[in-house]
Amino acid sequence: MKLDEGLTPLARVFAATKSFDAARAEAELRDLMGELSKLRERNPFGNTVKLLALELGKKLDRGTLELGAIEDLIQHISAEAYEHRAERISRYLGEHDAKKNQERLRAVFRQAAGVSGKSKSRRRVSRSSRRCWSASCSASSSPRTRPSARPSR
Repeated sequence: MKLDEGLTPLARVFAATKSFDAARAEAELRDLMGELSKLRERNPFGNTVKLLALELGKKLDRGTLELGAIEDLIQHISAEAYEHRAERISRYLGEHDAKKNQERLRAVFRQAAGVSGKSKSRRRVSRSSRRCWSASCSASSSPRTRPSARPSR
C-alpha cells in the first residue's frame, strides 16, 4: 500500500522478509481459521484464536515464518481494515466536495426557514402559527394542561 505524499512509514522492528506476500499469507490464514473453526463442532470448548496462535508459533519454530513477515502481515491487515472503514464512512457521509456540501446545507436551511430559491426574503411566522415539535407540548395553551417543570412528590 502506498502512503500519501508527506507521510513516512513507521520504523521496522524486525528485518523485512524479501519474498513474503502479505496478501497471500492473509488468505492462507483465513483458510486456516476456517479449518480451525470447524474443529469447534467436535470440541465446543476449543478456542479458534488460540489454535491459530499455536499454528503460527509452530511455523516460527520450524523457521517457515519469520517475525518480519508477521510484522508485514499485521501492517497489511491494519491498512486494509483502515481502508475498509474509510470506504464505509465515506458511503455513510455522502458528498466529499466542500462547495457541494455548503450548497446542500444552504438549501436545507432555506427550506427550513421557508425561503424559496436564492432570494433573500424570509417568510414571517407568527408565534401562534408556529408548530411545537416537542413531545411535551400540548395543543392547548392552558397552563393546567402543560407538564409541570417540577417533579411531583
